[in-house]
Amino acid sequence: MNLFKVIVLPFFILILIVGCDNQEYPEVDWKPQDGYVTNEASAIKIAEAVWLNVYGPKIQGDKPFKAKLINGKVWVVEGTFNSDGFGGVPYIEIQKSDGKILKVIHGK
Repeated sequence: MNLFKVIVLPFFILILIVGCDNQEYPEVDWKPQDGYVTNEASAIKIAEAVWLNVYGPKIQGDKPFKAKLINGKVWVVEGTFNSDGFGGVPYIEIQKSDGKILKVIHGK
C-alpha cells in the first residue's frame, strides 16, 4: 500500500499534469458573410426571446410578429395590435451583421 502512495500515485499525477496541454489558441475573428441574423424567422425568434425576458408572457398576445429588413442592415420586428382598446405593440431593432439589439420598446 505504501509503495502505491510513494511511487504509483505520483507517477499518475505527473502523467496528468504533462498530459494537460495549456496551450492558448488564437482568437478567430470570423463572421458569416451574410451576418448572423440572415432571415426573417431568425429575427423574430431573437425578438421574441428578448420580449419574453423584458415584458413577460403577455407578449404572446401580440402575435403574429412581423419582421422586415431595413437598408440590408437592421431587422425591425413588431407585434400586431390585436386589441379593441388601448395599447401598443412590441418593437425591436436587431443588427443583421452581429445580432446586436439596437432598440427595444413597447408602444402605448
